[in-house]
Amino acid sequence: SGNADSDDCLAFNDWLSQSKENREEFQRLKSYWNANIHYDESLQTLPSMESVRAKIKFHDNSNKNRSIIWTIAAAAACIALLVASAFYFMSPREQTVATHYYTYVSGNARINIPLSDGTKITLNKNSRLTVSDAFNTDTRSVKLNGEAFFSVAKNAKCPFIVSANKSEIKVLGTKFNVNAQTSEKVVVTLIEGSVCFMTGNKRTIMKPKDQLICSASNISVKTVDVDSISAWKDGLLKYKSIELTELIQKIETRFGVTIKMENQTNVDTLRVTASFRENQGPEEILNIITGSLPLKWSKRGGVYIISDKKADISI
Repeated sequence: SGNADSDDCLAFNDWLSQSKENREEFQRLKSYWNANIHYDESLQTLPSMESVRAKIKFHDNSNKNRSIIWTIAAAAACIALLVASAFYFMSPREQTVATHYYTYVSGNARINIPLSDGTKITLNKNSRLTVSDAFNTDTRSVKLNGEAFFSVAKNAKCPFIVSANKSEIKVLGTKFNVNAQTSEKVVVTLIEGSVCFMTGNKRTIMKPKDQLICSASNISVKTVDVDSISAWKDGLLKYKSIELTELIQKIETRFGVTIKMENQTNVDTLRVTASFRENQGPEEILNIITGSLPLKWSKRGGVYIISDKKADISI
């Protein structure tokens, strides 16, 4: 009928695996079949099918011999379905090698990842980096979910590509930071070298100290203090000449707390430069802030309150 059912194909696969001689016999039959197709001739029953049937034997638990009757049409259908199995049993040069992927998960700690090309990566907390075992062959590609700092080894013949949130960052050798902690936005900060950022049909070439923000395919670039952006890899939180209100927002986001400012004067125009250790909590940071400014803090019902020192707040 020209069809082979699943039982036929499974039996054929099992026969292939039994011996080298069976595999050689399969190749001989396959060559015969291919030759007939190439010359567009009608397929005739092979004179050696009796010998093939004699070789394909299966034994059940009661040692009763059973033979599987093959038609050449069924064998031809199996050839198409089981070509991967046949390659598996051939010499290593003919085997198809599967690509395996490995994912680094940082959890609650930063981790350093050295890659085979000499690239060094620092993966921030609660982030994931995926690398395949084909890395540093034809391409150097990784996938990032979260935040990471990359120090990429130079290789002009093999670009390094970071995939994050439907975007790609392509470099030859450079240092840069990628923040893709949310699925809606990618933030790339270039420390040195050059980066090509790609999303959809848009391409942007970045220069050192550029910070690119891509959100919903909208791209903006600004100049930033790169030391502050990459300070996390050294366990520090650095802020240079930012408004106090912005610093407060960053503390709220980082620690998941609510901070309100009451009865304060001239705070909207106040700019601060600050550096904290990563393991310092919100109250310790508020002590440092209010200790350097004419402010004080208190806590009401789980909410932190910042006010002028002269203001009288009842708790």
